[in-house]
Amino acid sequence: MPNTLPICLKATGERFDISYQLQTTIDDLIKDVCVQSTVLSNTNPDDYYMAINKSDMLDGNRTVAETGLDKSDRFYSLDVCIKTRVLTQRILQSRMQLWHISAKPVSQKTRQMTTIQESNNTGMK
Repeated sequence: MPNTLPICLKATGERFDISYQLQTTIDDLIKDVCVQSTVLSNTNPDDYYMAINKSDMLDGNRTVAETGLDKSDRFYSLDVCIKTRVLTQRILQSRMQLWHISAKPVSQKTRQMTTIQESNNTGMK
């Protein structure tokens, strides 16, 4: 029976039992979670990190043995989380798309009226 680690992908709530060997890196575990996700297909593993016990970020270059993940009493949860930088970029992109979609082009007549009103206002001073 292969060794497995229960890992949650926080963005979707999906839970996976990921097989590992002692020399498996944290980055390898993250890649496996991303590949197995049915909700976030084609997601970039570099956009994620792994947290242990809901707080401590694990170094992606370290192995299961180095981090002690092979010892079941070492942790109570493993979560793959999106990096703050990536989340912020996605929020900004979605807001920009929303802004561009909801913004209606100004008609030529409105532009002309605005120009006339501005010139009338400057003449009153």
